[in-house]
Amino acid sequence: MSGTGGVAYAVLLALITLGTVAVAIVANGNVGAALAPVLLIAFLYALWKIPLRYSVFLLIFCGLTLENPYEGFSHGVWQSPLAPLGAALLGNLNRLTGIQAMNFTGIDLLVPFLLLVAAFRRVTHSTIDGKGHVETARPMRVFALISLLASFGLWGWGLAHGGDFSQSLWQVHQILVLPVFFFLCDVSLRGPRDHAALAKIIVAAGLVRGLTAVYLRFNVKPPPPYVHYPYATTHADSMLFAAAFAVVLAIFVERTTRRNLLLLALTVPVLFAAMWANTRRLVWVEVGGVAIADYLFCRRRPLVRALTRAVVLGLPLILVYMVAGWSSSSGIFAPVQTVRSMIDPTSDSSTEYREIENLNLIFTLGSHPLLGPGFGHEYLEAVPLPDISETFHAYRYHPHNALLGLWAFTGMIGFSGLWVMLVVAVFLAARAHRRAKSPAERAAALSCIAAVIIYTNQVFGDIGLVSWTGVFLVAPAMAVAGKLAVATGAWPRVARRIFPGSAPAVAPLAAGGMQGA
Repeated sequence: MSGTGGVAYAVLLALITLGTVAVAIVANGNVGAALAPVLLIAFLYALWKIPLRYSVFLLIFCGLTLENPYEGFSHGVWQSPLAPLGAALLGNLNRLTGIQAMNFTGIDLLVPFLLLVAAFRRVTHSTIDGKGHVETARPMRVFALISLLASFGLWGWGLAHGGDFSQSLWQVHQILVLPVFFFLCDVSLRGPRDHAALAKIIVAAGLVRGLTAVYLRFNVKPPPPYVHYPYATTHADSMLFAAAFAVVLAIFVERTTRRNLLLLALTVPVLFAAMWANTRRLVWVEVGGVAIADYLFCRRRPLVRALTRAVVLGLPLILVYMVAGWSSSSGIFAPVQTVRSMIDPTSDSSTEYREIENLNLIFTLGSHPLLGPGFGHEYLEAVPLPDISETFHAYRYHPHNALLGLWAFTGMIGFSGLWVMLVVAVFLAARAHRRAKSPAERAAALSCIAAVIIYTNQVFGDIGLVSWTGVFLVAPAMAVAGKLAVATGAWPRVARRIFPGSAPAVAPLAAGGMQGA
């Protein structure tokens, strides 16, 4: 070992020793707490050494499956053995450490650390991540950067106009992290070679969380005064269940083999049981949106044509069923009642509350149509709502319809700046689907489109902006869409190389190569 290396290791060992002693004293001799510095440094060292894609895969799986302490998992009556890890990763660290200054999450530390690892490897021409990375289409990067800058700008705009800093953090946190995590996925994922692994992670996470929801529904008694769980795990799990369904459906639709039929038969019943156990009606809208998107993109396939004929022939029966069950409370008409509860404001108090809340959001948008008041402000109550501040004191900062809330808080210009990256992701995925040469590439493109559809529905209907689940589904989808567009020739690559030693994914498109997409 060289002298410089020996000094570095000695300093590192001294820091670990001092940290362990300090934590042991603060924690009154708690062994687990005392070992925390050693375990943390060992974990960071492993992340420093392994390929970045493995770190990102692990982060996505943990982010989708671990409990977020702020999402009311199982209403607090049950915890998995990994709940403390979820609290460290997804919750604010000041709740674990007692140090109020640590008002940030483990993700807020890990994502910048991994970006630092990526930058260091690029500067030092490291070969840990291999060669042959497919670059991401330039518009995806450009508009993700625009969304990130818009987030900071609207945050500053709101604070400059008297916004509440603490509430603005809750409003903007995941909005800021989404494009940042996209950039991490951009530099970590190699391209189509990683699509299968990413699909397995999402499906596996959906099954793990789905089985948990079913277990809680049947084996764990809900807390008083509930007789039945209003939801088993979390609201945000609707996105995960629908995304896992979207992946296996896309695989089957694009290649209807016995193997893929078996995959569908083994996974979809579990996912649908999880959706039923979690009792969130919005998930069925998300599943329906995914099915419609797959139908529109694959309408010329024999299976889809057969489905079309079946729906057309069965349409009169469907209409009769809807009319007969619209005002019925019979269990056989439960699907009709679910549909009615989402579109008829007089069907229940929850739907009526949200309808009035939406009117207030539209009124707020009308008062600040271009840039809105910015983050850190409440929406205006032109029509008074029942006061729920006793159970949710910040309800006017976080409307149920978070999409309309974004319009209200950021105006037409601000919303466009925030949301444009998702439009670009769908555009690139749609082009890639048309140019794709294999079923796997087409399935990946459909899954990217599905992720945006699911996320948009969740944000529109159920406070989806403050959930980590959307970040870990949409950011990878944006990266996949951008890389797939280049890999299939749907978007021209730039001349420069993103990774040292990386090979171009495809040849530059001919002059007429962009036509007909």
